[in-house]
Amino acid sequence: MSDPTLKGVRPHVVDYLRSVAPATWDVKPGIVTPGALAKTTIFVEYARLTPLPAAPLGRVRAEFTVAIVDHRTDLSKAEDSIDEDVVDLITVLDKHPTILWTLAEKANVNDYLGWKIDLSIPADPSPEPDPEPEPEPDELEPDEFVIDPETALAP
Repeated sequence: MSDPTLKGVRPHVVDYLRSVAPATWDVKPGIVTPGALAKTTIFVEYARLTPLPAAPLGRVRAEFTVAIVDHRTDLSKAEDSIDEDVVDLITVLDKHPTILWTLAEKANVNDYLGWKIDLSIPADPSPEPDPEPEPEPDELEPDEFVIDPETALAP
């Protein structure tokens, strides 16, 4: 699995979270202030970029804050559910080959209870197209040969 590019890292993380979240959950990219939530929701905030010192020039670690928020306003019911949900989510994250989670802590998100998880993934700078190499002389088409008049008729 290759690392995503910097331009594609947020969709990569969001798509992954959508693929592992239960079908009854919602995943929202970006910073969103929830109004009324109808279901458990994961909010994905692209938070930071840090250099990868041992990696090639330009490679970075893209860092995200992921909030998993329970939709219930009864905090005792929400807490029982969301505590189990966060354990399930970090267990799945542990299996990903390049996404690394470093901290999960309980948080209030407006009137809802949730967990915020710091995670990161290595990313490559946006690839630049390789310049087309100059063709070798033996790769030139016949109509591309240039005849030098000074040496063309030399004995």
